[in-house]
Amino acid sequence: MKITPLFAALSLCLVGCGNNDSAPNNKSAQPAIIATPDQSAQQTHSKIVAAIKLSDMDVRYIKGELDEDSFDQLILKGNPDIGRVKYQPRANEDRDDIANSKREFRRALYFAKKIPLANGQTMFDWLKSCPYSMGENMYASRVPVATGAYESFASNLSFMDATYHPILSMKGYGNRDDISLSWIIYEDGAVKAFTSRALVYLSNPNFETESATDCRQ
Repeated sequence: MKITPLFAALSLCLVGCGNNDSAPNNKSAQPAIIATPDQSAQQTHSKIVAAIKLSDMDVRYIKGELDEDSFDQLILKGNPDIGRVKYQPRANEDRDDIANSKREFRRALYFAKKIPLANGQTMFDWLKSCPYSMGENMYASRVPVATGAYESFASNLSFMDATYHPILSMKGYGNRDDISLSWIIYEDGAVKAFTSRALVYLSNPNFETESATDCRQ
């Protein structure tokens, strides 16, 4: 089934988006796309680029009703393939830092299974198909207070931030570097792009061409 993350009921301006920067063999299940939000939800969620089906466990975590330790344990119990993905520690990380970063890394992979890219893959499948893509800085965490950079995403609904820094070849430069892909996920499954490239990846099937990157070189 081809996944089309953009809602027909929502208009989205993509002018200039491409110019702004912002394994196991198991194939993860395609994320379920929920119905177009009703009118009140559309007003609350301007610039929605996708809507994903969240489990009760996911919603409880985003709303702060399920603590991170319990959530992380449930993630690994239900997704053993995530536990097999190797985390590469950053320089100068001590034991506690590594344990913390590894949890964030696995949580990011879990939500990557739910994020539908415009080419029909999930974010998880795309990351696994790219030999150099697993950047060390990946995390997914609930946002308890919408302040600072999150202020513009404030809503009567709770939300979280899922951020990825995959390592890709930069076309025209002859080197590899990381890019920033970050999405805001609300408790009702609405997804907004936090960075301009994240918008391109969910709206343009040729997102690598559009963003001048290549994950396989």
